[in-house]
Amino acid sequence: MEHLEEISTEDLQKALGKVEEKKPAQRLVAAVTYKTAFHRVSLPSGTELNGNRSTIGSSDSTPTSPS
Repeated sequence: MEHLEEISTEDLQKALGKVEEKKPAQRLVAAVTYKTAFHRVSLPSGTELNGNRSTIGSSDSTPTSPS
């Protein structure tokens, strides 16, 4: 969602207040949620973002659940 970097959360919320159709409203809610949640996430030490996945800096490929 790189294109969201150019749009402020405030602008998305204003647009949400004006939209009347369900699908565009859902998309705007998803965009606002993404922008607010993405900036609050703290990744564990040793984590690198790799495309759409995060990679833990170990050779263990076993998935782990968040704490």
